[in-house]
Amino acid sequence: MKLGSLFSGSGGFELAGLVSGIVPVWASEIEPYPIKVTSLRLPEMKHLGNILGINGAEIEPVDVITFGSPCFPAGTLINTASGYKPIEDITVTDRVLSHTGEWRQVLCSQYTGTKSLMRLKAMGIHHIDATPDHLFYVMRNGKAQWVALKDMQRGDRVCAPIVKACDNPMNLTHEECWLIGRFIADGYTRSEQRPDRPIGSTYSTVVYCIGNEKEDDFESHIGQLKYGKSEKTRNATKYTISSHRLLQLCEACGKGAGNKSMPPFLLNLPTDLLKSVLDGYLSGDGCKIKNYFQCTTISEQLALSLAQAIAKVYHKPFRMYKTDVPETKVIEGRIVKQQPFWIIRYKSGEASRDQAYCDGCNVWLPVRSVEELPDKKPVYDITVAIDHSFCVCNIAVHNCQDLSVAGKQAGIHDGQRSNLFFEAVRVIKEMRDATNGKHPRFAVWENVPGAFSSNKGADFLAVLQALCEVKEPGVHVPGPARERAKWLPAGCIVGDGYSVAWRVYDAQYWGVPQRRKRIYLVADFGSERAGEILFKSESVSGHSAESGKARESAAADAEGSSGGSCFSLQGHVIDRESGQNGRGWTEGAAYTLDATDRNAVVYPEGSIGTICARADSGPCIDRGQPFICYAPNGTNCSDYEEAAVSATLHTKYHYGSGGDAALVFENHSQDSRYTGPVDVSQTVSATFGTGGNNTPIVVTEESHE
Repeated sequence: MKLGSLFSGSGGFELAGLVSGIVPVWASEIEPYPIKVTSLRLPEMKHLGNILGINGAEIEPVDVITFGSPCFPAGTLINTASGYKPIEDITVTDRVLSHTGEWRQVLCSQYTGTKSLMRLKAMGIHHIDATPDHLFYVMRNGKAQWVALKDMQRGDRVCAPIVKACDNPMNLTHEECWLIGRFIADGYTRSEQRPDRPIGSTYSTVVYCIGNEKEDDFESHIGQLKYGKSEKTRNATKYTISSHRLLQLCEACGKGAGNKSMPPFLLNLPTDLLKSVLDGYLSGDGCKIKNYFQCTTISEQLALSLAQAIAKVYHKPFRMYKTDVPETKVIEGRIVKQQPFWIIRYKSGEASRDQAYCDGCNVWLPVRSVEELPDKKPVYDITVAIDHSFCVCNIAVHNCQDLSVAGKQAGIHDGQRSNLFFEAVRVIKEMRDATNGKHPRFAVWENVPGAFSSNKGADFLAVLQALCEVKEPGVHVPGPARERAKWLPAGCIVGDGYSVAWRVYDAQYWGVPQRRKRIYLVADFGSERAGEILFKSESVSGHSAESGKARESAAADAEGSSGGSCFSLQGHVIDRESGQNGRGWTEGAAYTLDATDRNAVVYPEGSIGTICARADSGPCIDRGQPFICYAPNGTNCSDYEEAAVSATLHTKYHYGSGGDAALVFENHSQDSRYTGPVDVSQTVSATFGTGGNNTPIVVTEESHE
């Protein structure tokens, strides 16, 4: 078989084809670096260039056509729930601030190539560089809408969302908040090892340098904390507060003037507590100039987080300036080093509506200019759950993928990148017309799970409609069965001599150490086997995974690539007789390897493990015996036989006697807890094996040479 790849990238589909015995013969890609990669790896493969110049009737026919459907340069700071992070460091473990002011889970992060950029300058930011087509949340003519960077103009206002969270999980007091703010301004900590003390005996001290005229104000905010006070110098007095809790809270805000910020645990506080943080900061590094309050810092992240705090507490717009200075300066005869610094200002009175303003949920900041940049740079993008947006330097932007758009934004019909989907369909149709329907036999499409919700599900319906019409023009493809229902993460359409099936896969189950979910769709234009291709495998069973706790994330896949639920048993459950802590098992992720415990991973039947989540092959998750037991035969611990019930425990099953220790875990049907190991199995009842997690679990140890 032969394969052609549209929007090839660095050749993921081509590599999969080689592994499967399918020969890649041509590819379409426009980015120089990915072309270099695939040219080096596949020197015999022909590069066709931009898809817009490809005629499917004139290129070499293939059996399979694969396709998927711009972004920010490295170093761009993203608002995350753990602080500001460069976009290239964002992972699926992060949550980011969306245009709604909520923290949303990242579904994937990706490098998208080397591309041309434009620079946005607006009030409240230094500048933001992005690809011309990237969408920003903009107020234009009194209406909030998504606008491409290249289409932005003076009079538009970009959006800086205000953090909606009002949480205080650490029970911070007003005194603590004020002292944290004062530390951010000019404090430092001591947590090093104490000299001449046992190892582990460290300082837990926060140090403040207080101007002589501000001592009374500072002492009024210390509250019940014990403090020390050194002798006065010419300008200041040094105060030390010994408190391990205060030390930890302050160090969470960074060490060193250039590394400090107001982390999200402060920005998430109720406004009265966050105001205490701001008051503490401004007492040490703030001043009033005419009708503006102003503060300065050499930390860009602190400047950005201060702007966020000001917007939330005072509902006022802000200005931010960067000032570049010479590297050195002479002060009182000494040469000192200097760094660029940031100035943040906000008005003490009301801001005029014709400039920046706050509507209570967002701060709208006027655009100053948009200009093209001369050089191309490597760029990155992320995909975000629910709102499909994130904040760059406090400014709301959208996912690059049009198919991830929510609400009324550009989707597969309106977005330029997703219009390329129909270009791919065009190439497929042209090739099939030229070969009398013989080539291509299959099409494989990949995209982010956000395609299910894009334009309220209409975009994914358009994908199915377009691919079905390749074989049956004018066919009607129904949407989800119920009104307002969502697309399922797996499904199949069977027509007259053709079929289309889709399924969500997660990279973490395929040897990649990250959670990266993708929709894979297979269209079989020659038979009704698309579902068989996606859902049946020699090494993967067809059980569906049980649904977990509801959460705000992309839809779970219909089954893990291991064929269903995968359990990890923690080491202390397996080979410790006492000292257990926690439940000792988890689903979907393995425990961290350490030097103490020997963790185990349990896979479903039909894969490689020893315990199966479901004994039958039916699609219903409530059917079948909960577990299958494997009993050791003889003394060879790698020789197991499958049994419908657990093998009898013999006295020889113990360590050091030529047999394997078999451990029994009691299974509680009421709440699905597993306890044990136990010396005696729970009483055998007539309900065993009838569902409801009521069967004891037997685990035997297997040694590996």
